Amino acid sequence: GEKGSLASLAVNIGGIYSDLGDVDSAMRFTKEGLELFKKMGDKSGTATALNNIGNAYFDMGVADEALKCYLEAYALRSAIGDRYGTAMSLLNIGDEYSDMGEPGKALEHYDRGLAIFTEIGEKRGVAHVCTSMVEFHLQAGDTGKALECANRAMEICLEIGARFEEAMTRHMLALVYRKKKDFTTAAEEFDKAITMFSELKGGKDLAKVYYHYGLMSMEKGDAAAARDWLSKAMPMFEKMGMKSWTEKGKTAMSEAEA
Repeated sequence: GEKGSLASLAVNIGGIYSDLGDVDSAMRFTKEGLELFKKMGDKSGTATALNNIGNAYFDMGVADEALKCYLEAYALRSAIGDRYGTAMSLLNIGDEYSDMGEPGKALEHYDRGLAIFTEIGEKRGVAHVCTSMVEFHLQAGDTGKALECANRAMEICLEIGARFEEAMTRHMLALVYRKKKDFTTAAEEFDKAITMFSELKGGKDLAKVYYHYGLMSMEKGDAAAARDWLSKAMPMFEKMGMKSWTEKGKTAMSEAEA
């Protein structure tokens, strides 16, 4: 019906604004879509809208609100038997717990998401979870497991031609090699990720790559290069309303300028 089309349109426009990095507009349109889906009793549409609002809160660094949206979306998707959606929600919940410093809960949700993606033969989803687990293992200080996950994700990405997931995996590989103090290989992966995200218009992810490249330059004792990379990332974070990343960038920049 007309209401359904309007609701979908609002959520889709919200998605476009999100890709462009305009968090406020993304939030406004997606919330409009959410209200329409709720009025119609459309559980699938409601879950999609909640998931997208959760993503916006995640980028803004508002952890509790993001988690609330992800959990609501998960409950709806489970109830209607949407396997793919349920697995995506589990992945998002895992990312949020990982970000909040709750590794046990993160791993539990990653494992459950991975099991569903594997069961339904969703290779892109498997790659996605593996990529998220790289960051998780790095935080836990296990570079071996991190590298294992990154290599598994990369294998799948190249096999199915998943460009965006490949770019994400290259970013993660760079972080693994940086942790191993293999700065040359890390730089190669950072450069590939930058090229790919630029082509794919992955603004949020591109800004994060610049930020991490800046941190590595600082580790190598090259403050000038660090300032260059960070000054690329900072305006992007600010423009996209990524508050927690903007704060991280400011902290790093003041260290690079010291």
